[in-house]
Amino acid sequence: MSVVDPLWKVVKLENLHLIKSTAFTNYFPEELPPEPPGLRLFISCSYKILPKTRKIEIMVTFKLQAVDAEEAEKIYFQIDSKYRVAYGYPDDYVVQKDDVRDFADRNAPFNVYPYFRELVHSELGRMGINMEPIPLFRVPPKLEISDNKKAKQLIDKEKVSKKKTSIKKKN
Repeated sequence: MSVVDPLWKVVKLENLHLIKSTAFTNYFPEELPPEPPGLRLFISCSYKILPKTRKIEIMVTFKLQAVDAEEAEKIYFQIDSKYRVAYGYPDDYVVQKDDVRDFADRNAPFNVYPYFRELVHSELGRMGINMEPIPLFRVPPKLEISDNKKAKQLIDKEKVSKKKTSIKKKN
């Protein structure tokens, strides 16, 4: 290992915890339209570098909304969650703040997203909404990364294929 290795090559994911989760729907399953909703996914991240413990702590927040294709203000359901992810790094590694910011915006959501997908699927089942799994995570290009104060919308209704995402009513 060299001190010039990129951060993603030297860190080790040490733990990942769900901190908060909320879900709501404004409709009974039978009131939902037969056509698939548009999905909007917002992701924001914040981080702390903890040099004494050689850790980087990243908070990843997801907000998923299913909206009407014609009327975006009409929200069928929304699921919010917040995760705490801790990564350790070697004693001889010199952490650069810019590298951590990039890592927090790109790698941490990628690591957490499978847990979020499972949470969404589980919560929708509890709501009586039978929907195919949400799309896989796509790491955004470096130029489109969100900053600490503003969430970046990564999935919107135009990017979601109606064939891949559909709501089915439970009998």
